[in-house]
Amino acid sequence: EGLLFPKLFFRMSLDGMAAILFLVKGEFNQFSAVFKAHISFYRKLRTFLKKRKEVKASSTTFDRSGLFSGNILWNHYVKGVKSYAKLNQRLFKK
Repeated sequence: EGLLFPKLFFRMSLDGMAAILFLVKGEFNQFSAVFKAHISFYRKLRTFLKKRKEVKASSTTFDRSGLFSGNILWNHYVKGVKSYAKLNQRLFKK
């Protein structure tokens, strides 16, 4: 699972880069969608963290089979992987 905040920071950074790219390309609707998603996320972050803590406290096991251990956004925007089926299958937990 790893640490939550480094993962969130990485994800938000990728979102930010995508938003800047949308802005530069004049895709204002897409830029606006990313911006609104971030505002909504930050407003609800305290609630998300509280619920996450509750779920973790009540959970005793977690089945990791089928989880993708890579980053889908990185694969899509940086590596150019455009479909789920083309993701590196070795990065899925067995």
